[in-house]
Order: sequence, then structure tokens, then C-alpha cells
Amino acid sequence: PRQHNLFKHAQEMNHDGYTRMFTFYETGLNRLNKLLQEEVYKTSKATKKRRAKNLISTSAKEYELPIKNDT
Repeated sequence: PRQHNLFKHAQEMNHDGYTRMFTFYETGLNRLNKLLQEEVYKTSKATKKRRAKNLISTSAKEYELPIKNDT
């Protein structure tokens, strides 16, 4: 992903960032399965860590692109 222009200047593209990104899918899958058990199958609800994030969020305003001079 590092060669793609979208990720080229991202600060989180290091070893820790890659580790978080690749484990995010498995963690999300586990969270969705827990929600399925709670909401559909009506098992007891776990109210802790429902909004936990494993990735660092970056908005478009925070993302700095190098300015290109066309002259």
C-alpha cells in the first residue's frame, strides 16, 4: 500500500501502523460476532469497550500533501 498515492505521505505507515492495520480486520470481525450474539440472539450485553479503536483516525484536514509547482 505504500506505493499508492493515497498512503504515500501518511505518518502511520511504519511497522506499528501496518501491524494495527492488518489486525484490524480480525478484531472487527470478533466485535461484529459479539454484536450479533447480543443483538440478534439476545445474549447478555457487554457494555465495555464498545467504541474501542485500534487505528489512528486521520481526517482530510490533518493529511498534508506536498505542494506541486507546475511552473
